Amino acid sequence: MTKFSKTLKVGLLAGASVLAFSTAASALSLTGGDLRINFVNVDSATSTYPLIGANQTICTTVADCDVASGALAGSSLAPNAIGSEDTWGLLDVESIRSADNSITYWSKGDNGETLQGMFYGLDDFRVEEIFNVTGDTVATFSHGGKLDLYLSGADNFGANTGPAGRGGLSTYAPLTSGTLYLSLDFTTGCGSTPTVASATLCGSFDSNTVGGSSGFLKVTGGSAAAQWDTNNAAALSGLLNPVDPEADLFFTNEFTPVGAGNGWSVVSNGNAIGTKLPEPGTLGLLGLGLAGLGMGLRRRKKIS
Repeated sequence: MTKFSKTLKVGLLAGASVLAFSTAASALSLTGGDLRINFVNVDSATSTYPLIGANQTICTTVADCDVASGALAGSSLAPNAIGSEDTWGLLDVESIRSADNSITYWSKGDNGETLQGMFYGLDDFRVEEIFNVTGDTVATFSHGGKLDLYLSGADNFGANTGPAGRGGLSTYAPLTSGTLYLSLDFTTGCGSTPTVASATLCGSFDSNTVGGSSGFLKVTGGSAAAQWDTNNAAALSGLLNPVDPEADLFFTNEFTPVGAGNGWSVVSNGNAIGTKLPEPGTLGLLGLGLAGLGMGLRRRKKIS
């Protein structure tokens, strides 16, 4: 083996070793690029509004929607809701993959880590009944909303406790006891008409409470805020709607009451797509490895 080959091999091994070290240090020291966060969640939600079997606007303000949600016997706001809240719940990240879902970078339990969260504070401000001969659909549009994601060394999902396990607006023990990884605000972009342009969550469901929702999230804090705050959600969503230019993640989910249990309204599967910057430490270590390779090459050049 020539001296040049030895130098190249040592430099490449150095670069590989620092990358391996940074990856082993935390499974969530992820590669940069467009990523997909796959999750499951349970919701406590207002799911019954008075229907008349025809197209109608049921309510157009938060206060009116509060009244409408109690217009039918047995109907009420989301279980254990606070204030006018119509949606809150818990979220469990199953994997983080490439945006096209072809490469897995992290799965729940890697390096003993979990990434779980609580979303809360979503208030319906407009609800519409959309008539269909095969069954009416209820469309809901919400204001507000926050999502806190926690990194932990234990599985704290705790959904079996049900809505009664809520300890406050943003607390649900033990899930919210981990390290705050990301704090996010629901933000505008899901509404496709001027009437609902201010919506931060857009959803719909049928008479069996089977449906879905979508929206945008804006990073506001957490230990990984600097890596995920890239303002690239509008481009990734592919929607033509006006989107908050500071939106960082675009999410969609599908829900059903089947299998929810323990007092939850629905259980969901979904994903959020966003762009993440490489970890600063990873870049620094890789830089050291490449610098070592460069020094070796320059030394080889001087000798020759």
